[in-house]
Amino acid sequence: MSTALRVGTEDRKACVGVGMGCLYSRRLVGEREKFQGREGNRLCLQRPADAISKCRTANGVKPYQPDVVSMLVQLLILNNQGPEAEKLGRELIEKHKNFDKMYDVLYAQFLRTNRPQEAEQILKLKIANNPQRPDFVAQLAYFYYLTHRKPEMLATLSQVTADKNKFPHGHLVVGDFYYGVRAFNDAVLQYREGEKDDPKERFTYQKKLVEALTVSGKHDEAAKVVAELVREHPKDPETIAMHASVLLEGADPRQADGIIAELKPVLVATPANQRDRLAILHY
Repeated sequence: MSTALRVGTEDRKACVGVGMGCLYSRRLVGEREKFQGREGNRLCLQRPADAISKCRTANGVKPYQPDVVSMLVQLLILNNQGPEAEKLGRELIEKHKNFDKMYDVLYAQFLRTNRPQEAEQILKLKIANNPQRPDFVAQLAYFYYLTHRKPEMLATLSQVTADKNKFPHGHLVVGDFYYGVRAFNDAVLQYREGEKDDPKERFTYQKKLVEALTVSGKHDEAAKVVAELVREHPKDPETIAMHASVLLEGADPRQADGIIAELKPVLVATPANQRDRLAILHY
């Protein structure tokens, strides 16, 4: 490895490692590797600009590496250098249009600084640059949901289900969207449509349907669907768990122990790496 390449690699590691620890210490990201967090804590609390400097150096040696620039943008935002961060983030998007994390960082920045129009536009740009990603369209629909713009939300979601060639599993995406916002009846409708329009994924749609029916209190309908699933997929651990859940939901409390006792042998026969899918049997 050449000296320049080795130095560039070391700079990149320093930027990402220290930067991640810095963000962790400021509680802007989730749980990260503890050894990175300790170093970053000290550096951020003592000299925040030093963490930025490491990333600037790495970006100078090899410009526009997505992980380096993404970290630099987040650190600049953290250090109240928003305009520079946003400019750099947009430059990265121009060069790496499919690096979805950068769109999300800018989206969060625009929301934090009360700029909903720019937040909307960055999501639209994300979709335009990644036209085959229905989850990005659903993200825009969720923005409309949060901002109480139901007509725009519905129109956006319809894009996912209208073009079956472009988004063959569109009903699954939209069903999951509705499930996530607790619009369970709408989720049920989407999963039922998906069963018909996307027959290769019928098993997936049916499992989703059982969940939506159960959480919306339609236990009898859920029981019918899950009974069919058990007949067709008697050895699928997740199907067995759903069956147990539906039985327990509709059972007299005095029958619960009997149901669990009958299902315990299934747990024993299930491979260890799949037992988490049968958590319902551990009641």
